[in-house]
Amino acid sequence: LSRAPELEDGSHPPGRTFTNNRGLYFTFDQMLYKASAGEDDDRGLSIFGQFGRAPGDRNEARAYYGGGVTYKGPFPSRNDDVVGIFIGHTDFSGRLKRSHGLRHETVLEATYSIQVTPFIRLQPDFQHILRPGGDPRHDSATVLGLRCEIRF
Repeated sequence: LSRAPELEDGSHPPGRTFTNNRGLYFTFDQMLYKASAGEDDDRGLSIFGQFGRAPGDRNEARAYYGGGVTYKGPFPSRNDDVVGIFIGHTDFSGRLKRSHGLRHETVLEATYSIQVTPFIRLQPDFQHILRPGGDPRHDSATVLGLRCEIRF
């Protein structure tokens, strides 16, 4: 069995460990609108959601909620491109709230995945993070990224 250390908050002597850890999560992904009637055509509008929970005495994050929408084939000449927006929210454990003042973090994201060739995909990404790391002293942060996927 793996051991999980208890998160410290100064309320009792340190050093307690747990012989187990657990969590629960759910995800869903559902197409809402199909762009064409073709059976092999997966272009259209989809929604997705995520939820997770874990004990706050041995995990930094106690709960996570997220969801968004994607649209595959946003333009007639770009059938394999995908545009999407997402929001995710993490609630930190009560121990981190008491010891460090960390409460929650929220991420807003927008992305566009471009199928450049049959084996190369580029995905620029924009993220705006409210309360990065859950710290109320930090209002927000902005992250720009670029993912490159090469399939062999």
